Amino acid sequence: MYGVASVIVTAVLLPLLGFVAVCSRFYTRVRLTSTFVGIDDWSIAFSCLLVLGQGAAQIVGAVIGVLGRDDEPTADWRAANQAKITYATIIVEKFTYSCIKLSVLFFYRRIFLRRKTFRIVNNILIVLIALWGLVFFLLQVILESDNGHSVQPWGSQEWLLLWFAITDVLSDIAILALPYPCIRALQMSRRSKVELTLIFMLGTLSLVFGVVRLYFVTYRFAIFLDPSRPSSNTNTPPTFWTTAEVSVGLLAACLPPLKPLLVKIGGPIKHGLVSLRAGRSTQPERLSSEEHIAKIHGFNEGEMEAAKGAEYEMSDYDRIGAEEDAGK
Repeated sequence: MYGVASVIVTAVLLPLLGFVAVCSRFYTRVRLTSTFVGIDDWSIAFSCLLVLGQGAAQIVGAVIGVLGRDDEPTADWRAANQAKITYATIIVEKFTYSCIKLSVLFFYRRIFLRRKTFRIVNNILIVLIALWGLVFFLLQVILESDNGHSVQPWGSQEWLLLWFAITDVLSDIAILALPYPCIRALQMSRRSKVELTLIFMLGTLSLVFGVVRLYFVTYRFAIFLDPSRPSSNTNTPPTFWTTAEVSVGLLAACLPPLKPLLVKIGGPIKHGLVSLRAGRSTQPERLSSEEHIAKIHGFNEGEMEAAKGAEYEMSDYDRIGAEEDAGK
């Protein structure tokens, strides 16, 4: 699963998917809804650049580093290259995670800002997430400098990576749970509430990837505590799932604002499906009518076919006659 090819393909496709979602978000804002481009949009745009950088770093790590090569003997030059890539990735990811979360929180304000309780909780979460990213960034810079940019961070760094992964999952849970009390209080039908809830629940995709990433970070931390554990395949999974999580988080953060675009695209598709279903339903009704007529007049199957042929021939003659009359 964590071969060089899969690492490169994932690093290309997932960030590209997030990039398309962000571009579609701005298109929806400017062309479809004519609403203002706010701080939530600019925050997700900056996050998109960081996610693309994360994907590029993963590709470079697979080509000249050790990513996807955990079961191979590690050459010194690959280890040195990977040390630089890991340093840059760990530093940048702090801004990536915090900007995506802040974008979601600022988007919530477009919908629920009038509710006082929500406004207070939302402001608290915005401050906490901003401080969360800044504090972990500063700690990471200080500890990386002290350790000489080692490929395998030492004790305090392992603790820092573990706590960052844990708080990442906890903050996702808090952000996902924030809008549901407000949705329940909205004056709308039950169906509309369910649809709105499902849209916001798309963020659970990022949460799932975050839990998987936490598992591999915890496994790596367990190796730090007990060096006798098997230590193969410990470099690639955390980086792999970090790229996957931020890419999916980027996509999930853009899906709620994309509802007008999805409705516009889905309208013709839905109309086509309804027309196709209606066309299929009329054919059995026509056959049933023919059988009903045959039953009334006492036609057998042969007579029914002859009647159909005569009808078709008469139609042709009528058409030819009409053309001749028109020619005269």
